[in-house]
Amino acid sequence: MLSSLSPLEPQFAKTMLGVAVPVMGANLLHNVIMLADTLMVSTLGDQAVAAVAAANNFFFVFFLLQFGLISGAAVLASQYWGRRDTRSVAQIAGIMLRFSMLAGLLFAFVAIALPRPIISAFSSDPEVVALGVTYLRISGFGMLPFSFARAYWLFLRSVEKAKLGFYMQGMNFVVNVGLSAVLIFGLFGMPAMGVRGAAFAVLISRVVECIVMLFYARREKTIGVRVRDITHAPRTLLRDFLKHGSIVVGNEVVWGIGVSLQAVIFGQISAAAITAQSLTRIFSGMGSILSCGMFNASAVVTGKSVGRGDFAQTKRQSKVILALSGIAGVLCAGQMLLMRALVLGPVYASGFLGISTQAMQLLRQFMLVEAAAMLVFVPHGSIIIGLLRGGGDTRFSSVYDVAFMWVYALPVAAIGVFGFGISPLTAFMLLRFEEVIKFGVGLGRVLSWKWMKNVTRET
Repeated sequence: MLSSLSPLEPQFAKTMLGVAVPVMGANLLHNVIMLADTLMVSTLGDQAVAAVAAANNFFFVFFLLQFGLISGAAVLASQYWGRRDTRSVAQIAGIMLRFSMLAGLLFAFVAIALPRPIISAFSSDPEVVALGVTYLRISGFGMLPFSFARAYWLFLRSVEKAKLGFYMQGMNFVVNVGLSAVLIFGLFGMPAMGVRGAAFAVLISRVVECIVMLFYARREKTIGVRVRDITHAPRTLLRDFLKHGSIVVGNEVVWGIGVSLQAVIFGQISAAAITAQSLTRIFSGMGSILSCGMFNASAVVTGKSVGRGDFAQTKRQSKVILALSGIAGVLCAGQMLLMRALVLGPVYASGFLGISTQAMQLLRQFMLVEAAAMLVFVPHGSIIIGLLRGGGDTRFSSVYDVAFMWVYALPVAAIGVFGFGISPLTAFMLLRFEEVIKFGVGLGRVLSWKWMKNVTRET
C-alpha cells in the first residue's frame, strides 16, 4: 500500500517519519517526566498523589484549551504550508499565541486566587484538599510562561519542525525531574519540601522553558513570527481562525471537562480510586506514545494534500493511515500489557511505588481494561486528529467526539456509581467503552469522503 503512494507523493513517508518520530520522542519524555514526578510524590502517600492529581486536572483543562487553539491553528497552517504560503502561516501562529497567552493569564489568576474551590471539586478529603491547594497555587504562577513556550513549539509541528519539541522535553526532563528530586526529598542540603517542592519544580521548569523559547523565536526563520503577528492580524485569517479554531477549542475544553468529571466520580469513591485512575492515565499516555506521533504526522500530510486541492491523493493517504493506525493500536495494547507486568512486578516489589494495596489492586484492573481500549483508541485518534481535522472537517469531528462522552459515558458512570454503587472497575469499563462507539462513527465518516475541505484563501 505504501508503495502505491510513492509515485504520487514521494514526501509522504518522509513527512510521516519526520514528524512522527520526534513527536513520539517528545511525548515519551513528557510521560516519563509525569511518571517520575508521580512516583516521587507517591512516596508521600495516597493523599499526596490524589492532591497533585486533582491540581493536574485543572491544568489538564487548560492544556486541552491550549491544544484546541493549536489544533485549530494547525488546520489552517498545515494547508497553507502545503501551498508554501509562510507569511499566512506566521500570521496564524501569531493569532494562536495571542489567544493562548490570554488563556494562560486567566487560568493563572484562577489557580492562584481560587485554588480551594477547584481542589474541593475533585476530593472531599481534608488532607487532599490542603495539599492540593498548596500545589495549585505555587505551580499556577507558571501558567503564563507555559502558555507561550509550549504553544509555540507545539505549533511548529504543523510546519514539519517537530524536532524542537523533542529537544525542549529533553531539557524539561533534566530541569523538572532533577529539581523535583532535590526539593521533594531535600537533597544537597535543601529542606525536604514534599508536595511544595514538586510544585516549585514545575514552576521553575516552565519559566526556564519560556526563556529558552523566547531566544529561539528571535532566530527562527522558516516562518518568521513577528511581535506584530501576535498583536495584529488580517481580518480574514482571524475570522477563519475563529471559525475553525473555536470549534476545535470547544471540542477540547468540553472533552477535557468531561475527563475531569470522570476524576470527580472516582474521587468521590475513595482516594485509592482516584490514585489508580490518575496513574492509569499516566501509563496510558506512555502506552500511546506511538499513536501520538502518528496523529500529528497524519494531520500534517492530510492538511498539505488538501491545501493543494489534491483530494485523490488524500484518499490514498487516508487508507494507508487507517491501516497503520490499526497496527499501532495492537502495538500500543502490547506496550500497556508490558508496563502492567513491570508495574505489578519489579516496581511494586521494590516498594518505590508507595501506594496502598487497594490502589494497587485497582491499578492492576484498570491497566488491563486500558490495554483493550488501545485497540480502538489509536485508530479513532488517527481519524479525528489526523484525517478529519487535517482535512478541515472540524465541525463534525468536534461534535461527535464530545457528544458520546456527555450523552453516554458520564451519565452512565455517574448513575452507576452514585445510584447503584457499582465498583470502580465497572465504572472504568463503562467509561472506556465510549471509544468503541466513537470509532465506529468516525470510520463511517471517513469512508463517506465528505470530510475533505480546503479552507485556505488566495493571498
